Amino acid sequence: ETTSAAEVLQWFWLVDEASDEECVADSSLGLAVVRLVRGASANHGQVLHLSLTAPTWRAELEPALQALRKQMFLDLPINAVRATLWYSTLEDGKFKIHPDVEAPFKSSLFRWFQLCNTKDGRRGQIMASRRFPENGDP
Repeated sequence: ETTSAAEVLQWFWLVDEASDEECVADSSLGLAVVRLVRGASANHGQVLHLSLTAPTWRAELEPALQALRKQMFLDLPINAVRATLWYSTLEDGKFKIHPDVEAPFKSSLFRWFQLCNTKDGRRGQIMASRRFPENGDP
């Protein structure tokens, strides 16, 4: 029998707290896919996918990240949340993370953790947000 440090994927529809609608894809604000990663000394939650449905996603990304981060700290036995932001060639020709994506992560208490390079030439920046009880984290 083998065991894996990574748990099964969990997915959640993102919904408006004030809405009385049933939580289904048609009425959701987006989708989050996460998993628990067990470490030798500490566990972390990994955000594998986060998408928003509205054309105004730039304005909704920060509140969605803050809600997802809070919910992960409530539901999972973790001390940090990690997400990989992927580099791409932008309109100005520079190979970097899109600022409209990176800024909401930084303002939601995510900080640089490490770079990852894939065999196929992609580059990602892993961002991590630690639990801060002094900021009201559960």
